[in-house]
Amino acid sequence: MIKIVVASNNQHKIEEIKSIFNEDSNQYEIISLSDANIISNPDEIGNTFKKNAKIKAIDTKKYTNSIIIADDSGLLVKELKNQPGVYSKRYAGEKATDKDNNDKLINAIKLVPMNKRQASFITVICLIIKEKIFYVKGECNGTIVTNPIGDNGFGYDPIFYVKEYNKTFAQLSENEKNMISHRGKAIRECKKLLEKELV
Repeated sequence: MIKIVVASNNQHKIEEIKSIFNEDSNQYEIISLSDANIISNPDEIGNTFKKNAKIKAIDTKKYTNSIIIADDSGLLVKELKNQPGVYSKRYAGEKATDKDNNDKLINAIKLVPMNKRQASFITVICLIIKEKIFYVKGECNGTIVTNPIGDNGFGYDPIFYVKEYNKTFAQLSENEKNMISHRGKAIRECKKLLEKELV
């Protein structure tokens, strides 16, 4: 099996990545930082997803020779000048919960007409194979709703509505979400790169 360390301890994220990497085979062992006995929590001071992904990947690389993937993801709302962007996880404060962030975003957008609530989920992954560094990006477009719906997913999923399914991300099954999500698209690009590099 090909071992990959994900620079994260977010179990939702790890499970998503594991599921997508192994959707057509079981050749990838996807493990979290804690699974690898790595303590890595660098300050994400980058002003882009790419910079933050690199910060996390480079820091994790200090502790292992395994393949590393580090992603930085966020939500860009056009009408809010692409906020919350790189601050998506801490939009309502450093210790904000998903509900805190959702509530703040709903409050910021509630007076904006539905047809102007376009948003994009973005994922940028930094992939380190031996000493080579690669970047891939995934994007999914949707609309922000002010009534959270659904119990699946995490983060802004309950208020991110996608036309393809006429549902929020939080209403989708794991397979449905992985087919169209920003992270799903980025991880599939990662797999292609790995297949080329590991030949």
